[in-house]
Amino acid sequence: MLRSKNCLRICVTLGALTLALSGSSKAQANIVFDLSLNGGATWTVLQNSVSNPGVYTGNPAPDLTISSLSGESTSLPGGGNLQSSTVSIKNTSTSSQSIQLAIQSDNFPPPTGLLTFQTGATGNTTGGAFTGGASGSFQSYGDSSGGIGVSGGALQGISGFTISQQTFTTNPGGSTTLSAGTTWGTNGNVSGLFNSGSGTYSLTSLYRLTLDPNSSINFSGQIALNPVPAPAGIVLAVAGLPILGFGWLRRRKAASTV
Repeated sequence: MLRSKNCLRICVTLGALTLALSGSSKAQANIVFDLSLNGGATWTVLQNSVSNPGVYTGNPAPDLTISSLSGESTSLPGGGNLQSSTVSIKNTSTSSQSIQLAIQSDNFPPPTGLLTFQTGATGNTTGGAFTGGASGSFQSYGDSSGGIGVSGGALQGISGFTISQQTFTTNPGGSTTLSAGTTWGTNGNVSGLFNSGSGTYSLTSLYRLTLDPNSSINFSGQIALNPVPAPAGIVLAVAGLPILGFGWLRRRKAASTV
């Protein structure tokens, strides 16, 4: 009787685990947009709950116009997703400006193991020229230290795991100088393994841009985290446990009736 109860407990536990892993996606608590110009202090442009993120439009600084700034964040079973959507920035100054834009979200639940961290960005330019290189890049972060946004003029949430900077290059062409009408990307997605530990974690998409006078840039980017698949042998073994358990119960019952 004791063994049969143990087998039933195993089956119930595995069933609950299956339901948990197949659960629906869940919106995160916060999404934050932080901006810095020409190496100055960083400030928060927009902060909202993900369930009601809104779209920012306006002039966050002299000679800079944002016609669209929005994003979305979702907690997926075993992973997460942070995506910037329809970001449009214009430099209305008579000189070039360096822009740093961070899009962040927090409170992603701890995963059961390692996560595959995939990132990438695409966009286009209008108006003047857009210079690539170190100031034309996309970089992503996963941080379990807690906290996003700005503290004392400094950006938070970028002290943990990071994927190295992905430089914007034209497509086609592969140039880092993105002139008017150019379509560009980060040359595909870049992957890495992220271990967030046992607590919640945040995700940050960080864009570093240099815009020439009267030029605009439109872009979007994404961080996608997925659980690292378990080895096939372990999956088969776990999947077979309920069958083995029920098989043992049937043999036990048959033996008791002899």
